[in-house]
Amino acid sequence: MFYKVEEKKLLGRYFKYQREIQHIKFSDIVSLGICDYKTLKGIEEGKQKPNDEFYDKLANYYQMDVQVLPLLKEIEPYIHELYDACEWYDQNKAAHVIQTITDKVKHVKNKPLIRELVEAIQVVEKEYILNTYLNQQELLHTLELIRLWDNHLASLLVEACGRSNMKYLR
Repeated sequence: MFYKVEEKKLLGRYFKYQREIQHIKFSDIVSLGICDYKTLKGIEEGKQKPNDEFYDKLANYYQMDVQVLPLLKEIEPYIHELYDACEWYDQNKAAHVIQTITDKVKHVKNKPLIRELVEAIQVVEKEYILNTYLNQQELLHTLELIRLWDNHLASLLVEACGRSNMKYLR
């Protein structure tokens, strides 16, 4: 498959996220012959590699369906809309956008990357719509999720962590 620059960066972050939460060592992946250490490190750091075969092999290793990438691109404008709604404390609009995103991904909600998107959206909903704080376990998981996103969604997750963390500091 041919990947765009943004897709390669997202895939790299996802591969690193999965490797770290599964406690997989670089050497484990290298020993499988997927790619060498330098290539894997570069992919995870977002330094795109010209050979898309490495991305395909890593996606296969992590059992990821790369067919969800166009759906994530389609959802991007809604993430921007959600960010604006949350920043302006427009709960009705934020709730509507969350519902729209949820509807668009419901048929693939358990696929890798989409699953993490849904989890991130649930954090935003809990913090901005339901006005409830994240518990400690949710807070730690959200800190892991932040690493996947480099857009407005990451900003919303950081804000949710900050707001929830204030509860524990009081």
